[in-house]
Amino acid sequence: MFEQAALGLGLVVIPLYTDDRVENAAYIINDANVKLLLLENSHQWQQFLSIHNQIEGLQRIVMLRPFEPGSVDTCDNVRVVSARDWLPALAGEIQHINNDPQALATIIYTSGTSGRPKGVMLSHHNILTNASSCLQVIPVLPDDLLLSFLPLSHTFERTAGYYVPMMA
Repeated sequence: MFEQAALGLGLVVIPLYTDDRVENAAYIINDANVKLLLLENSHQWQQFLSIHNQIEGLQRIVMLRPFEPGSVDTCDNVRVVSARDWLPALAGEIQHINNDPQALATIIYTSGTSGRPKGVMLSHHNILTNASSCLQVIPVLPDDLLLSFLPLSHTFERTAGYYVPMMA
């Protein structure tokens, strides 16, 4: 939901491998000039604290799971907030920006097995055309069950397990 809201607002999303080394994540955060990082819990943020001096432009960490005030260490100018405190209590009117289909939607980084991770820039058109082509080859119906085995940071899983089912 977070990603779809960000895309609808014209923001660019950069998925990270959750089990990757924090040094690789720091490299990606810096390379893509990430401003906001969404994490599941404070344990994940504790891992980033060890390399916080390597993360330059990050301004805010939003955690999905609640945490007690004062229980999360902060550093530099990075503000750590829980999603429940960061998001408004009541939903407002849905806002959507009609973006250029060729506008950048996401940057997917390689796993970095042969050196530093490399970012692949994909537009909204790239993503939707790929998903549409998949549906022409293998029909997916609304009642179908799909088995997801890769993380959503992997481009195949994002296509086959995320965009194709939504499009279907």
